[in-house]
Amino acid sequence: MVHLGNKAVLFLLCNYFFINSQNITQTSILFLLCAFIIGCLFSYWEGSKGGILFLTALVCLLTLCFPAFGFYLPVFIYDIIQAKDYFLLIPAGIGLIRFCPAFLSSAFILILLMMLSAILSYAFGRISDYKEKLHHILDTSKEHAIMMHERNQALIEKQNADIHAATLSERNRIAREIHDNVGHMLTRSLLQVGALKVIARDDALDEPLTELQNTLNTAMTNVRTSVHDLHDNAIDLESTLWEIIDGVNTTKISLEYDVEGTLPNPIKYAFIAIVKEAVNNIQKHSNAKNAFIRVCMHPGFYLLSITDNGTKISTTDSRGIGLSNMEERVRALNGVIRFDTENGFKITIIIRR
Repeated sequence: MVHLGNKAVLFLLCNYFFINSQNITQTSILFLLCAFIIGCLFSYWEGSKGGILFLTALVCLLTLCFPAFGFYLPVFIYDIIQAKDYFLLIPAGIGLIRFCPAFLSSAFILILLMMLSAILSYAFGRISDYKEKLHHILDTSKEHAIMMHERNQALIEKQNADIHAATLSERNRIAREIHDNVGHMLTRSLLQVGALKVIARDDALDEPLTELQNTLNTAMTNVRTSVHDLHDNAIDLESTLWEIIDGVNTTKISLEYDVEGTLPNPIKYAFIAIVKEAVNNIQKHSNAKNAFIRVCMHPGFYLLSITDNGTKISTTDSRGIGLSNMEERVRALNGVIRFDTENGFKITIIIRR
């Protein structure tokens, strides 16, 4: 808008100067219209070297043929400097030389207008360059900010994963310590109380020893429950699946794991057992070169799919023990399992959340 405004001001000044310098005739109006059209074409072909060169040559030719057309040279000089084709100022200078003898009294004012036009164009060009550099800097800063945000997010996710892994490892360690130390000590205590009950002759000790034995049994049950809970919560599904996959050498298996948080233990153990059975079947009964395991969590259900590109597929309706076990596990979780033999072998399991 500023660029067009500058051109409009220069055009009005040149037009005012032109009208006051001579009588208005049809030729004057024709010059005005030609100058307006050429000025519009300069703006339309902005950035086109060939277009600017053609228009500059046309302006020079018109000024040589009709010196009065030189009154509009400031408008065209503005566009030439905007295009940064400074060598095209030479034809404009030729037009000025042709103009001066014909309108000697107006030459000084025209030169001033041309200088004003050059200053305006140069200043606007510098401002535009600075704005472009500023936009580039802002865009670069935004890109850096986005990259830093993504890196920070990745670092936070890695830290959370490390903390989660460390937490699971510590749970396993605590479960082992309780099982190996406290569990064994409680077992020894129960055996010792049982032996005391056998060898004790005093009837008065029978009831206290029985109560002590019951207390130790309760403690032993609670310890076992706690150890099992710790162990169950310490199993990471994704890590376990990768361990299963890493143990396979005959088939290239890839894994897509898209689950936020942890799955319920029954589903987690079912998925582990099914993946183990499926991988075992691929190794023993399939000639598949590639397989793909996908575990993802949707708003309403959990999905497990196992696909391979094997061609040795049974066409019978009988189910082996492994596939039957898969069906039983999924059925126990109120889920749905489907086997597909088109383009390989695919197992799809859906369990409601």
